[in-house]
Amino acid sequence: MKTVLFCIFVLTPKLCFANIEMLEPTIEWLSGFNSENIELGVDKSAIKFAGCNQVTYSASFNQALTKSASLEMSLGYAKGRHSWGVFNQRVSFKELSIIPRYQVNHDLSIGAGVTLQTSTEFKSAQGVQLDLPKNSEWLLNARMNGMH
Repeated sequence: MKTVLFCIFVLTPKLCFANIEMLEPTIEWLSGFNSENIELGVDKSAIKFAGCNQVTYSASFNQALTKSASLEMSLGYAKGRHSWGVFNQRVSFKELSIIPRYQVNHDLSIGAGVTLQTSTEFKSAQGVQLDLPKNSEWLLNARMNGMH
């Protein structure tokens, strides 16, 4: 239940005024109730310069199922505002990623999963709204430790 509430807070930042400073105590609180094989995390990345302001929030969930298998999930929300004179626009989308992962050995893990992204919304000052189609990706992912 607590994980569901956490996901709702991340996906609806306009409704609950979520930002990274407010989400960090929530993660600490949830981590206190979770077992040791569950990892929670929140990342925020932003870029801002004249005419461009973009922010991306991402919440990650990683649970070890067995000694060599784990489940990785992430929820993301991105929004941006671009303004170049009369050409103003707002962009936003939400993303969900689910990747079961298998640890082959100490240096290699392989995952196969899906990433789902809502349709990207473009809203402009001229009243034009353009919604792109939803995006779904199947992926095969490998992670290797760096050279020592």
